[in-house]
Amino acid sequence: MFITTKEIKQIFDNIIKSIDESLNDEKIIEITDDYYWFIRNDKKKYNPIKYKKVKNRDLSLGQLNFDWDNLKKYLDNDIFVIISDLIILSSILNWVGENFLIPKTKLIKNDDNWVLIINTNDLKDIFNKLINQLKDQLYRDKIESININDDHHWIIKNKIIYNSLVDLKDDDFTICSLHNDCQTLLYKLQNKLKFNSLDFLQLSHILEWIGIKYHNGA
Repeated sequence: MFITTKEIKQIFDNIIKSIDESLNDEKIIEITDDYYWFIRNDKKKYNPIKYKKVKNRDLSLGQLNFDWDNLKKYLDNDIFVIISDLIILSSILNWVGENFLIPKTKLIKNDDNWVLIINTNDLKDIFNKLINQLKDQLYRDKIESININDDHHWIIKNKIIYNSLVDLKDDDFTICSLHNDCQTLLYKLQNKLKFNSLDFLQLSHILEWIGIKYHNGA
């Protein structure tokens, strides 16, 4: 399955536009979770046919607040851009995709009523710097489009991913398809269908995969 950086950018721009249209003039997203589970064993994550189960030893905890602090460095024009930071960007986009359309009154607040404030203009700037760095790297490598040569992968279900206080069980995991994610997003793009924040879920899977590939020396 192939996708270009131009297509990824167009998809992101369409999604963030739909979010901006539903926000007030401040363009603020309030993230009400912090810690989240993620599958750290990439070998198992992207081979659910061979690895039938994900075990707790394959997991780690991430932190959205820490991720955003790391991403904000790209708001400084002089900072060197690391493509693998698409991984932590994907964690932010995943939360937005899962939760943005949920009314604020129904979002589960953390114990300290802590909220992470994200400006969508900052999110756009950070995304653009990362995707431009990826585009430049592909150009140097004489690659026209990204070959997503993995497909099925394990993910943690939304109901449990942001609950860091529990041990995960077998039914807390499910299998998704990167190729289906690409096909769905490209179909919407090519047919000029309306995007919404839920599409960040599929885009986050793609960006995470790209980030992991570059982290592992693509």
